[in-house]
Amino acid sequence: PIEVVKTSDGIADDGGAQQEYTFSITNTSSEMDPVTILPGHISDDKLDDAEIYAAALEAWIDAVNDGSRDGADTIVLDPGEELWFQYMATIDIEADETHVNTLTVKGTDDEGNEVTDEDSDTVGVPKLAVTKEIKVGVDGVGDPIWMDANDPAFPQLVEPDDGKVEYRLVVENVG
Repeated sequence: PIEVVKTSDGIADDGGAQQEYTFSITNTSSEMDPVTILPGHISDDKLDDAEIYAAALEAWIDAVNDGSRDGADTIVLDPGEELWFQYMATIDIEADETHVNTLTVKGTDDEGNEVTDEDSDTVGVPKLAVTKEIKVGVDGVGDPIWMDANDPAFPQLVEPDDGKVEYRLVVENVG
């Protein structure tokens, strides 16, 4: 058997942006069953299959770095071996949307049995509320008192003695 894990930071910019995905494929066989993964057997329902396979193959070749895998076009994972690689993709996403995609990996063990696994990842645009606040004074223990600058009840701003007005932006994830 194999185990597939697909992750990202889960956050994208409104309108689409580059998203880095991290993948791992592990041969979880407890026996002496290597798993062979052929071109076209790593697929993603929304990303470029050929590019993802190329990234996986390059990472597998580089993992040994002794030249023994140079020129290979198939991936062979020994029992317990984990292949870890990254892939950068541009995703098109708008506010209030999510982008869910699934990576599926199929391979065969040395007896010809098919092994497969898949994992999904979700990316969304964070929903943020930004409030501009102005320091209006200090309380009895010296902590600043802040007020929402857009609040209709906000008092007329009186310039402080030192001539400096302090602002802050408060960003809250409301999604």
